[in-house]
Amino acid sequence: MQEDGGISSLFDFLADSTDKIIFSDATNKDSHVPVIHRNEINAESFRSNYLNKKPVKLKGFMNQEWTNWTPDSLCELFKEEPLSVLVSKDNKNFIDNDITCERAQMTNTQLFDHVFHVSSASKRLYFRTTLPDALLESVDQLPIKTLLDREKDNTSLLRLWVGSSGNVTPIHYDRCHGVLSQIIGTKKITLFSPKYTSDIYPHESHSSRAHCSRVCMEKWIMGDTYQREHYPNFDRAKRRECILEPGDILYTPPGWWHHVLSVTPCASITVPFDMKPGEKIPPNMLI
Repeated sequence: MQEDGGISSLFDFLADSTDKIIFSDATNKDSHVPVIHRNEINAESFRSNYLNKKPVKLKGFMNQEWTNWTPDSLCELFKEEPLSVLVSKDNKNFIDNDITCERAQMTNTQLFDHVFHVSSASKRLYFRTTLPDALLESVDQLPIKTLLDREKDNTSLLRLWVGSSGNVTPIHYDRCHGVLSQIIGTKKITLFSPKYTSDIYPHESHSSRAHCSRVCMEKWIMGDTYQREHYPNFDRAKRRECILEPGDILYTPPGWWHHVLSVTPCASITVPFDMKPGEKIPPNMLI
């Protein structure tokens, strides 16, 4: 096992509104998500040390067919249909609701040319869809299902995400076991344990955004006066950071808060698994 520190220190940045890469000397000393290679772990040790406990980056679990995909070959999968694409209202943040995004119709070539060949400063896009058959056939879930002790078919829940450089998914949590598989490009994920929920300032429990933080992490770290005054305890929430590159997989337990930054134009696949009866539910999911 190793710490994901070398690459993370190289990419210790945040994208600001001027689309420059800002290096941050954060007051909160970050730690790094552990890195496990396939030959270093088995199902029993994964379940004992990580399942529903803490995030881990997995290497060697993706078959070669996953990472053979290119922007051009992915584009070809969608040539028969108009695509519904998320457009960020502030040209940075993406949560799938009307508050942060609106939708636009695009052809496959318009989408992929814009994401992979046009400056992201002009208009940032995110495309989310179920997996076309040709892509689904290249995805071997068995190694991950074995680790997580999951047998139920979750094929219909798999999603492909294609997005611009600089895209941000603000701090939020999911109610499932999350498996984020990187196909093209680089992402930086910042994670927080559920025990820091009060320091992350979630929206009200009755809100449709109860799973989202009110903190804008980029602004807070850069010293924004409003963010620092309204969310003074955010620096108590210990961050764990992970850089994902093609072939990498990030496992995130249910209820763990996380922030996602697309460092470059990206294509990723999410593989969610529901919690089983009897698994411990994080307190922030009970509010």
